[in-house]
Amino acid sequence: MSTRGTSLPHVPNWRAFAACLGEDPDTMFPATGDLAGIEAAKKVCYRCPVVNRCLNDILEFEAGRGKESRHGVAGGLSSSQRYALYSSRRKAVA
Repeated sequence: MSTRGTSLPHVPNWRAFAACLGEDPDTMFPATGDLAGIEAAKKVCYRCPVVNRCLNDILEFEAGRGKESRHGVAGGLSSSQRYALYSSRRKAVA
C-alpha cells in the first residue's frame, strides 16, 4: 500500500507509517537552540505521510503543558512552534 501524499486519517496504527520511525531519536530531539538540527528534523516530517495525525496527537498529548515541558520536533513543528499553535487555538476558543 502506498502512503505517499496522504495524511492517512483513518489508519488507527498511523505510527507504523511515520517517516521518523527509522530515524535515530536524536534526530527528532535536537538540542535547544540547534537550528540546523531542528531543520533536519523538520525535513523528516516534511516527507512524512502521517504528519497531520502526528501533529494532532502531539498537541493533544501536550495540552495544558507549559513551553518548557515540550521537547523535540513532531508534526513538522518545533516545541516552541507547537506551544504557540496550542496557545493560539486555546485563545480562539475562549
